[in-house]
Amino acid sequence: MYILQRLPLFSLIVLLSISIFISSCSDPLTSDTSNNRNVANLDLMMAMWEKDNSAMGAVAFTRGGKVLYQHYTGFRAITDNGGVKADSTTIYRVASMTKMFTSVIIHQLIDERRLTLNTKLSVFYPQIKNAENITIRHLLEHRSGLHNWTTDEDLASWSYIPQTREQMIARFATYSPEFTPDARRYYSNTNYSLLGFIIEQLTQSTYAEQVRIRIVEKIGLKNTYDGTAANAGRPTEAKSYTRGFFAWLPTPESHISTSVGTGSIYSTPLDICRFLEALFGGRLVSAASLQSMITPNPDVSGDLGKGIDKEKLYNGSLDVFTKSARIDGFTGQAFYFPADSTACVVIFNGFTRTNMVFEPARVFYGK
Repeated sequence: MYILQRLPLFSLIVLLSISIFISSCSDPLTSDTSNNRNVANLDLMMAMWEKDNSAMGAVAFTRGGKVLYQHYTGFRAITDNGGVKADSTTIYRVASMTKMFTSVIIHQLIDERRLTLNTKLSVFYPQIKNAENITIRHLLEHRSGLHNWTTDEDLASWSYIPQTREQMIARFATYSPEFTPDARRYYSNTNYSLLGFIIEQLTQSTYAEQVRIRIVEKIGLKNTYDGTAANAGRPTEAKSYTRGFFAWLPTPESHISTSVGTGSIYSTPLDICRFLEALFGGRLVSAASLQSMITPNPDVSGDLGKGIDKEKLYNGSLDVFTKSARIDGFTGQAFYFPADSTACVVIFNGFTRTNMVFEPARVFYGK
């Protein structure tokens, strides 16, 4: 009470205004308030982002199939007349979170004994340099030595127009190796592009179809699809933006066909949370395959798994399995906290600081 008495009347009015504002913007929480630590601070942070126009996107937390928190900020599309506000129907390009889906499907194929971690790339694409020495494991762990196509000097000349699988493979076949397979780790989108194409070749189907059958329909995701699907594209898809001096500016978006297996999925934070809960709940792959996905390679520094990484956040106080994502003006982070089985996903279609993706979980856990 003493603190409130010391506050100027104007400050009290501002605090009350923010409380009213955030109540109108946030989805209702579950009635189990013991699961909602620091929710008021989360709301306050989101309100500040909205007020200073520093981010556009969405945040979700789930646990045990229940939604703990959802919030949407900014616009999914900006027009001359203002824009369309982001809401629960807004769908985002989730960039490298796609790699988690690719790893799941590869491990499902391993569970079905149609593939092994030691299967050679040369079985599918012998024209790739060093293919006879590169395995599925190397691709999953970014230890193949293959050049990263997203660093091509001529990237802008071809990545904004449609590309076929054959065109992408032909491009990869021209790359000189960065190093001998298994020598070290080097993050390369080429690895997961090839895994996406291997899924297509092995199943005689499209990557988009396999995502739909093996994941989306299996666990009941409502707003997730691969952007290369024949019927892909919804009017509620968010556009990506970069912050200018005074306004958000549209960001040119690479063509979805270039990112099969590595950055082609569209989804929502809530659906990705449900995906994480299904994955760690044993509903997508066998226990052995889940262990394979999350176990770091002991010969490589860091806690990097196969499509999803293990880290310690906030000065080592929280263990988490996580996947970062960034493409064009989109950025995000997926988190699964094993200590209390909580999933958190943050996706922005416009942002001003890259570390913003870590702030909702930090506030939620009071770190």
